[in-house]
Amino acid sequence: MSVRCAGYRHSWSPNFGKDGQILISMIDIKTATTLPNTEALPLPESSPTELQKIDFASGKPRIPGNKLVRVGCATTNERLRRWCIDQGTVTIPLNVIMVEITLGGSNAPTCHGAGRQNMTLSDLVRKIEYVDANGNVQYVDKPEYLRAASSCFVLMGVVTHITMEFPPMSYAELAPKKMPVIQAVPPRPGLAEKDIPPALLKYWKGLSTAQKQKY
Repeated sequence: MSVRCAGYRHSWSPNFGKDGQILISMIDIKTATTLPNTEALPLPESSPTELQKIDFASGKPRIPGNKLVRVGCATTNERLRRWCIDQGTVTIPLNVIMVEITLGGSNAPTCHGAGRQNMTLSDLVRKIEYVDANGNVQYVDKPEYLRAASSCFVLMGVVTHITMEFPPMSYAELAPKKMPVIQAVPPRPGLAEKDIPPALLKYWKGLSTAQKQKY
């Protein structure tokens, strides 16, 4: 007999196994199956279940000034976003843009999140808690083991909580600015002017070399 967990059921493989197998829904069935989903709407949240709670965790972060945050795997991105705003002290530095997804689900594939400074969500994991095949609650927090266990494609068991390292919250002041598309997204170096659409070229050809380099 095998056990499979599901959140919003974003999956590359069949969501349901053979007859006699067990499927554990990390979120309530109504939320998981009702369309359209209302998670993104500014509606009051229900009280969190044990698998949706978010709390600061004890321990020493790897980077001074950061804090450890223990998040239930059924916590949606929207619930985590609201929690960060309510706390006003820390934030998750990278995430997928969907709010209709659980943190356990977004962390499990080891692929979400990318950049020069941050790699993936799984690289933020400092502790992972799970229920093994014998029904025992276990955890992994040693860095040398977390390289394999931080996401693990849920092959270790039923992951229940993830402790991540969050940096201090910061803010960016944005001011809308209307500008020609070709200046917002300049042509790649070496692209011949004849290969640039005329509607865009007229906003690019008149610029000096210094102005082009600025973009």
